[in-house]
Amino acid sequence: MSGPDSDAKFREDSDSLYRMPMAIVPVETPELRRGRLIKNSALDPVIELYRSSEVVSGQMLISEIDNEKSHHMFSWPANAHHPELKILRALGALSSYDVYSLRIQFRELGVESSLVEYLQLSEKK
Repeated sequence: MSGPDSDAKFREDSDSLYRMPMAIVPVETPELRRGRLIKNSALDPVIELYRSSEVVSGQMLISEIDNEKSHHMFSWPANAHHPELKILRALGALSSYDVYSLRIQFRELGVESSLVEYLQLSEKK
């Protein structure tokens, strides 16, 4: 199967302990699918919605995503908890985004990754 847009960059993120490409998570929200879940410099879980020139990135703390913000940012219903928010919070609670922790967490959440082959370390690792 061919990987996401930049397979080499995707593999680099997949090998990381503190970055996870959201393309492997079964979410429908386009802004989330294009982003990455990362631990920021304070080791807080954030969604990195964009990155420019490896210097500037747009990050949103998982803990700050609520019904109002998600309604405006992602067009989710304003008065209900979206199922993808549950997934984000559960993944954000992980101390590491290594492929083994992710496999367990996906199984516990009852979600099936469409890119299971990416939940393994690269040949380099």
